[in-house]
Amino acid sequence: MIKSMTGFGRGSAGKGPNKIDVEIRTVNSRFLETKIRGFNLDPILEIKVRNTLETSLQRGNVQVRFELKSGQDSQKLSFNRKRFEILQDVIKKIHVDYG
Repeated sequence: MIKSMTGFGRGSAGKGPNKIDVEIRTVNSRFLETKIRGFNLDPILEIKVRNTLETSLQRGNVQVRFELKSGQDSQKLSFNRKRFEILQDVIKKIHVDYG
């Protein structure tokens, strides 16, 4: 398990006119504080993101920002549970191998 870290990361993914940007900022802190901002996430997805962070980190101030860029109405965004679970497995493997 990673105990603490300071860092910054940004990634994006999308298909066609739809694109999502995710930015993660971390700063050392005595306790673990997570803040998730951006468009209205499904509460279940937000809990999963928060739980993934909390199982990977022991302390620090973590800010996650989601930004949806769309040429169309953002209401058409859908959650791909299978892809999310695959990504979650990859993060867990990285944690086991390098954490």
